[in-house]
Amino acid sequence: MSGVPLAGASLLSAIAVVTMKAEAAEGVDSVELKEIEVVATSPRTSRLGADGSVTVDAVAAGRTLRSLGEADAVGYLKLLPGVTSGSDYGSGLSVQGSDYSHTLFRIDGVPLFFPYHFGGIFSVVAPAHYPVVKFEKSIHDRSMSSRLGALVDMSVRKGKYDRVCGSVNVGIISSGISVGVPVSRNLDITASARLSYINSLYGSLLRGKSSEIRYNLNDLSVTAVWSPTRNDRVIADFFHNSDRLRIIDDSYALGTAMNWGNIAGAVTWEHKLPGGAMENSAYYSGFHNRLSLEMPQMGLRLPSEMAQVAVKGVIDLDFGRLWRVKAGYSVNVNSILPQWADFSGYNNLPKDEPSKEHGEEAALFGELFRQFGSNIVVSAGVRLTGYHQSTYRRLLADPAVTVSLDERWGRLTAQLSSYTQTLHQVGFSEVGLSSNFWIGSAEGLPVQRALSAAVNYNKSFFEGAYTFSADAYYKRLRGCSEYDGYLLGLLDDDYVTRDNILSGKGYNYGIDLMLTKNYGKLTGSAGYAYGIARRRFDGITGWVTASSELRHSVNIYARYMIDSRWSVSAAFAYNTGRPVTPIKAFYMIGENLFMDYGKRNSGNLPAYHRLDLSATYSFSTEKWLPLRHFVNVSLLNAYGHRNVDMITYSYDVDDNLFYRKEVTSLYRFMPSISYTIEF
Repeated sequence: MSGVPLAGASLLSAIAVVTMKAEAAEGVDSVELKEIEVVATSPRTSRLGADGSVTVDAVAAGRTLRSLGEADAVGYLKLLPGVTSGSDYGSGLSVQGSDYSHTLFRIDGVPLFFPYHFGGIFSVVAPAHYPVVKFEKSIHDRSMSSRLGALVDMSVRKGKYDRVCGSVNVGIISSGISVGVPVSRNLDITASARLSYINSLYGSLLRGKSSEIRYNLNDLSVTAVWSPTRNDRVIADFFHNSDRLRIIDDSYALGTAMNWGNIAGAVTWEHKLPGGAMENSAYYSGFHNRLSLEMPQMGLRLPSEMAQVAVKGVIDLDFGRLWRVKAGYSVNVNSILPQWADFSGYNNLPKDEPSKEHGEEAALFGELFRQFGSNIVVSAGVRLTGYHQSTYRRLLADPAVTVSLDERWGRLTAQLSSYTQTLHQVGFSEVGLSSNFWIGSAEGLPVQRALSAAVNYNKSFFEGAYTFSADAYYKRLRGCSEYDGYLLGLLDDDYVTRDNILSGKGYNYGIDLMLTKNYGKLTGSAGYAYGIARRRFDGITGWVTASSELRHSVNIYARYMIDSRWSVSAAFAYNTGRPVTPIKAFYMIGENLFMDYGKRNSGNLPAYHRLDLSATYSFSTEKWLPLRHFVNVSLLNAYGHRNVDMITYSYDVDDNLFYRKEVTSLYRFMPSISYTIEF
């Protein structure tokens, strides 16, 4: 598949003259031109926007570091300062101290409510299908949907296919194919699919003395683009993924099963106008999770669901050189089944599934942009949101003022803005596993709000060979949520989900610094982030460290082109250990074990650090069909550091001893190999 149409260079396309024949015939010279297409790929995997946003070429990024043989643009975003999953098991992106649920993931404008395969090993989105990935940290225009944090916007390629093209990837745990077909002069169809074979190939490696893990995944994407006129484009999208995980532990006679997946579909109409463009779309996006625990004579099911149906539109118009207006609307209906418990065994009768909760949200937004001189742009806008669920009703205004300055000494963008989020995501996991569930705002669990101040400075120098970027941010939060329940509490007959969710306030602040080398044999980046995240739940806690705080983080990435075929790369990540609540003491009363906990999140896990290495060999063949081949070998966690993701405690009655157990990382000396063909 072709790369991302980044300004200035993702695909260089030149027409070369192979032969010229000049013949004189009756005094007229005729020249026969035979042409070939010379294609070169940009060495850059990402580009920095004037406002600090980053656009990633997902195809190019996938040719370097890979996770278990799979390309993943979302994984590339973790190399940016202030962006982390916090753990090898982390399934989400925490950006500048925000919760995982504050980050919005979209494919062609459609939200995905859990865009990860197990353990966050890679995202569910095929990079060859959605090669353009735009990432915004804190600075957004008023079209930003109902979220408090970052935006990860993945979209299909622009332009039309002139021939059948695509890619096939064979990795160590799964294989995938992506094909683009020009069905007619006005219609293109792109289809991508991925299927794993973990159980078939690695079943013996996933079986221990008393345990067994079984896991499979698949995902499917289909996009049709119809261009009936020069000014119109209609895009139809379908997406589905399914993950099935089962863990059997004979030592505890326990079986754990988790099945989850997304399904989404959308139709979008894009229309070019004199001096601008208009876009309208309708979509459905749903997510489900089925968590169950099985023991002899008993079982526990913990299902949850989230579905959203929406229509939205935006119009963007220029009025001369100085004025620009952007305005739009959105209306969505949420249908949510918060996590509930169905306990079977010991003469318990099955419970009836509770009724789904329904919420409605509508928004209108407008933003006015004014250019002053050649280097200053000022914008002011507001987003009005109306929300309703049961007896809970709110009308909220989110204004924003943004100033952008482009000078010889660099580009500076500053924004003061407000954001609203009507959905919450909570659960037992602090690293964003699929078992965490969505729930709508209502009485006792108010809408989340954020007041944000953000500044980005970036400067290219040495003729664009290097880029320096700095972000500073402060975000004040209200209505932030945290789950305060425990597993056994689900067995209570009077268990109410909302009674176990805390609502409070908080703040995040910090800085992100990054230096990038864009050209030459050696390219890469070095980033550092410092961030503070605090939360307070009135009546429960004072100010405490948020579970999303990673105070210091360092990311270094380097790629060296040995020659036209060989390249090697390395990525190093360091994070302050994730906050945890320490245990101060154990004590026994009778035969019961009790633990005395310290202040919430007042301790930290050991620091997280990891080095990943990769080598890629590429070549082309022309015998039957022009093909480009890529063989990638990667080694995750190259020096085998055991990153601690969790600490548990147990008591041995026979020996009268307490044991401390560290649950370590998913990856340790994890090699992978993949073979990719592009045509």
